Amino acid sequence: MIRLNNVRMDIEDNDIKNTVCSTLKIDEDKILGIDIIRKSIDARYNSIKFIYTLDIKINYDEDKIVAQIKNANYTPKKNKWKIKSGNKKIKHRPIIIGAGPAGLFAAIILSEYGYNPIIIERGAKVKKRTLDVKDFFENSKLNINSNISFGEGGAGTFSDGKLKTRISDMRCFYVLEKLCRAGAPSDIFYEAHPHVGSDILKIVIANLRKEVICNGGEFIFDTTIDDIIIKDDKIAAIKYKDEMIDVNCVILAIGHSAKDTYQMLYDRGVAMIQKPFAMGVRIEHPREFIDNAMYHDYSGNKMLGAASYSLNVNAKGKKVYTFCMCPGGIVVNSANREGALCVNGMSNHKRNSDNSNSAIVTGITSDMTKGTHALSGMYYQMKFEQRAFKLGGSNYNVPSMRLADFLSGDKPKPFEVMPSVMPKAFLCDIKETLPNDVYETIKYAIPKMAERIVGFDMGGAVLSAVESRTSSPVRILRGDDFMSVNVKGLYPAGEGAGYAGGIISSAVDGLRAAGVIIEEYSPDL
Repeated sequence: MIRLNNVRMDIEDNDIKNTVCSTLKIDEDKILGIDIIRKSIDARYNSIKFIYTLDIKINYDEDKIVAQIKNANYTPKKNKWKIKSGNKKIKHRPIIIGAGPAGLFAAIILSEYGYNPIIIERGAKVKKRTLDVKDFFENSKLNINSNISFGEGGAGTFSDGKLKTRISDMRCFYVLEKLCRAGAPSDIFYEAHPHVGSDILKIVIANLRKEVICNGGEFIFDTTIDDIIIKDDKIAAIKYKDEMIDVNCVILAIGHSAKDTYQMLYDRGVAMIQKPFAMGVRIEHPREFIDNAMYHDYSGNKMLGAASYSLNVNAKGKKVYTFCMCPGGIVVNSANREGALCVNGMSNHKRNSDNSNSAIVTGITSDMTKGTHALSGMYYQMKFEQRAFKLGGSNYNVPSMRLADFLSGDKPKPFEVMPSVMPKAFLCDIKETLPNDVYETIKYAIPKMAERIVGFDMGGAVLSAVESRTSSPVRILRGDDFMSVNVKGLYPAGEGAGYAGGIISSAVDGLRAAGVIIEEYSPDL
């Protein structure tokens, strides 16, 4: 096959086959098949171009085409991911703590290879979890174990289902293939910014669970791990509810919000360190404004959908950047603890809500938290999340204000852009929800961002706070064998362990941890 790179097409003329024939200078009957490998949008210079990478099967001299066409090469061979099961006897079924991307994909591969894993998740199944989130949005009634942060599928289930990743790993294709077979749209294989959408992702997650169960896995929902038992530097048992079960392999995929579990692990002596993370606010503009700013005269074209953006600027030596941009989405309260709140963005697959939102954040480092304790970053995070809760009225309403007042320091005036915030936006000065240096840095950065997107600093844009869960504030230390450096048999994985960020990289990290177990142990119990 031939790999054709940088195939540029106008939005009005999107006939791929015709373009390929013209580029390769061959007749249509020589084309046996075309696969889209990557598709992106170039919206520069007030015009829109689709940029494709294509694999083409042809009935023609491939050597001649590669020699004559500048952007044509041979399609590279795909390396298949293979695991060979080990011979060491495994005494107990592998335990996976957490059913987010890392835990779920660890369960998928372990169940495929016959290890019959047990997955313990503190939250509810995704269907019940959806009802709990709805109750929270409508009545501000928080279920501390089943919410936007906790439950089947992890925090990504109620975000946007973004699948963009910077990692290059052969396991990425395995993850995409599993998601697609479970109901995700097929364009996740080639879109430059693939996403599933929270509405479809709920269906996908449930189908993946069914696959694990069909392969011999078992799920235990609504169950928090209360304690772990360590003997002779090895994990020996875990405790939940009134149960104590013996273990020898535990994949720890707890997600980045399990503060009580971090504390328990620290108290039991599991090695961990403070990890840098980021904090800031979430900004929302009218979707039509962002679409016009990015797509110009082509705004509203059905082939484009809602526009996304990614910005980063230097603000007096500190990096400020947008994160988890949700075109046509809403802002949600991601609280999972009583007396505290934080915000995140969420979009459904169609991305057709009135506003588009994104986090604007800057880094939090150990010199800012002023602590040498491994959990100093977590405590720092908690402090400002508690402030946000109180400032919002102590009822899970979200502190929000106009951008104009945030920048000027004036008393907050009524909203111009209607906030999408769920459960509800509470008009107030959000400055107190942020560390002062974070506030000053973001205030300086937003006008600079407007140099990239004209009007980004429109006064009526809505800011909500506090955005504090960009990543884990903790890293649970592990070695090259994926095991905790001081507790044998404990495999920290995913975003909560501090080794991933986002659905794909977390899922791959779970696969890697499970792969280590497969390569060492025999599936025969």
